[in-house]
Order: sequence, then C-alpha cells, then structure tokens
Amino acid sequence: MTGEGAVYDRLLRSRGLQRNLVATVSHYSAAYEVVRRSELIAVLPWSEGREAVRMDGLVRLAPPIAAPARTIELFWHERHETSVLHQWLIGLLVAMFAREPI
Repeated sequence: MTGEGAVYDRLLRSRGLQRNLVATVSHYSAAYEVVRRSELIAVLPWSEGREAVRMDGLVRLAPPIAAPARTIELFWHERHETSVLHQWLIGLLVAMFAREPI
C-alpha cells in the first residue's frame, strides 16, 4: 500500500510491529460495515458530527500508538483559479480542515 497506509506501516515497523491487512475498501463508510460484520478492527479518522451515526454496534477506542498527523492537500486546474464558485468552495474546505484535528 502506498500513501497514508505506508506512513502507518513505517510507524509500526519503528516499534517492531506490523499490521495484518486483510481487506481494503474504497471509502471509510465501507470500513465501518466491514468491522461491524466481522471480527476485524480498523483505525479510521474520526469526526464527531459525521462518524457518530455510523457507530451503531461498534466501540470506539483511542489507538495505543499515536497516529501521525495527516496531510490534506487541495488541487484544482489552473483554469478555475479565477472562478468565484471554485474560490468559494476552496475557502469552505480550507476553513473546514483548519478546525481542530480529527
């Protein structure tokens, strides 16, 4: 796995640990269902307002190893640089992600 998963793999390896990856999903909401219907666990980002509704039947616990900070970047085509609509959306996203970490 590349990207974010690789960060966690390096963190675990630095402590002499490794994960046993048994499933991958295309969206976090699918991960909640996989965990709910199995004996698996998952480390997922948390947002009180969004994920709380998905927690029915699940238990949330802080991981025993602090997770590395996540980097979120925005990209858009330069032709939209002067679009009022795009600037509004970018401003909204920046404000949303500038809130306290998940």
